[in-house]
Amino acid sequence: MYSQDAERTYSINEISTFPNFKEIKCTNPNNLECFKFQINEHIRRNFRYPMEAKLSGKVYIQFTIDPFGNTVDIRARGSHNIFEKAGIEIIEKIKDLEPATIDGKAIALTYSLPITFKGINPGEIFEDTEESHAIQPYNEVHEAPLYEGCQGAKNKSACFQEKLNRDITDFVHRSIKNIPDHSVKIYFEIKTDLTISDLVIITSNKHTKKSYETFFDSPLKIIAPAKDGNGDNITTYYTTDLKSISREVRQR
Repeated sequence: MYSQDAERTYSINEISTFPNFKEIKCTNPNNLECFKFQINEHIRRNFRYPMEAKLSGKVYIQFTIDPFGNTVDIRARGSHNIFEKAGIEIIEKIKDLEPATIDGKAIALTYSLPITFKGINPGEIFEDTEESHAIQPYNEVHEAPLYEGCQGAKNKSACFQEKLNRDITDFVHRSIKNIPDHSVKIYFEIKTDLTISDLVIITSNKHTKKSYETFFDSPLKIIAPAKDGNGDNITTYYTTDLKSISREVRQR
């Protein structure tokens, strides 16, 4: 049975059962642990290092598994478009899944993960670690990381996004007197010790990119890490698209 709410997609925190790979078996299918295992195994089986790259990098992939088990709306953001293309090709090979469900009705699930390309040394081209694949975005974890000033907010992930994006854009405007129109994509991971890593900043304007990079040279106003359902601190990631029009930078 398929949900009549065909336009809506759901996150992993909203569903009853997870998608299942028919060709990759696990002991307890349709739960999160099995789904992560199957995703990791699919990546391992289909991983191909883009030899023309000759460098290491990371790509953030977001995709939707629709109510029919098809993989659609694949999006990639990475340190180089070569890795974006390679990441998309891996996810495009996900076929014919059992879809996620809510109360027995098949629904569309949006899922995201980073894939790390380590280099061209044999046996070291793919970073197969729990952190590399199981990491979730800041707004899908059980408890979002806490940004300064969000302690009393009802929606801490929305507050995190609003205040961090405002701090970023304010800094850039102070740094550049006549800021040109531009768009920027930002990705980074937030560790349990509140440090950030794997920063990716993609913009066509080199001058503004340097200003964004300078912002992240200083510690962010993150005062508590993300937590899982057991209350344990976990690594998460943040991604955002910003667009500058005239003197105002707006979230897209």
